[in-house]
Amino acid sequence: MQTIPASSDKRWLEILGREKAVSFKFIATKILAGRLRLKYKQDASPEKVQKYIEEFRTFFETNRNISLVAEDLATIIQSE
Repeated sequence: MQTIPASSDKRWLEILGREKAVSFKFIATKILAGRLRLKYKQDASPEKVQKYIEEFRTFFETNRNISLVAEDLATIIQSE
């Protein structure tokens, strides 16, 4: 099983800020990423950004046993 990057990992912020182009396969991942990116665009204060990252990370922790989520997680891990 893959290790989910820590909340402090820069990849989460890069995905939220669209600094990295990431193509997700699972529709729920796409929807969540889109919603969090929109929130990030509206409010990028440090405390809110941490909340967005935690929500994104928790999604992967909760759903890592779904094969497409595992593939999306691999995409994040490989985007280093």
